[in-house]
Amino acid sequence: SVLSSGINAEYGEEMTRIHELVNRCYACDPRIRAFNEERKRRKAEAKLAKQEAYKKEQETLRLQKEENERIAKEQEAQRLQEAKEKAEIEKKERQKQNKLLKQERKKLRDNVKNHNYFCADEDNLVKSMENLDLLLQSLSLQDLKHLNGASQDSEKFTLLYQNQLNSNLAEQENKTKEHLMKAKQSQETHKEQTNSADKFTTSDIALLVKAVKIYPPGTVNRWNTIADYMNLHSTVYKSYDSKDIITKVKNLQSKEGDDLKSKINKQAYENFEKAQKLRIDEVKAGGGISNILIMHTHCRVL
Repeated sequence: SVLSSGINAEYGEEMTRIHELVNRCYACDPRIRAFNEERKRRKAEAKLAKQEAYKKEQETLRLQKEENERIAKEQEAQRLQEAKEKAEIEKKERQKQNKLLKQERKKLRDNVKNHNYFCADEDNLVKSMENLDLLLQSLSLQDLKHLNGASQDSEKFTLLYQNQLNSNLAEQENKTKEHLMKAKQSQETHKEQTNSADKFTTSDIALLVKAVKIYPPGTVNRWNTIADYMNLHSTVYKSYDSKDIITKVKNLQSKEGDDLKSKINKQAYENFEKAQKLRIDEVKAGGGISNILIMHTHCRVL
């Protein structure tokens, strides 16, 4: 091993000496020096060309981005300008129409006034004036022009005015009835929902949640089945129908339902605590856990 280590040391020294000789030759030989310098120059030129190409590419991308942004800004400015011009034209047209409407309404009002508002009884004059105001607000510009065009012929004007007035009054009456009907339906719906919601106690809500899980979507005649289940197991109310179930399920799926579910979970936990406490009291009343264990052991021995 000593001989082997000596040989390795001599080999290492010899290789070092050879490397030094080669490096000296590279350093002293002008051809090798020129070759190395040329190689370094070409490498530097290639690196510089690559950097220049990257800079040129980035500059092209930047210019393209600026051009796209400029085009987008011009298009947006053009769109805004067109919208502004369109709005201005529409505004002028509305002003023109309003001006014409105002003129035609004044003309019709004067024509009706000249006929004493078509009112034979002075007691109904105020009502006739109110009906005229309603009619003026509902007639279009074309209708107003048509009526005013017939003002030269008193009989024709009277007939057209009475027809327009009666038609407008009938339309107003129908709208009033429709609004009243919708309001009544809304009140009845709200009342039904309130009555339906009042039927459910906290225990029935818990029972409903359980029934919905037992009879999932896809169950045949699901809502009637759930109603039958509620009527069978409820201890408070026995006359639930499918409409009550659907209304309450929708409420449970809303924010109000989340609050109800929280209350149900809280009540279930409280019931569990009461049951545990009752069980502990029974154990204490029976002599404690030790007595129960002794009795259990005695039974096993027997």
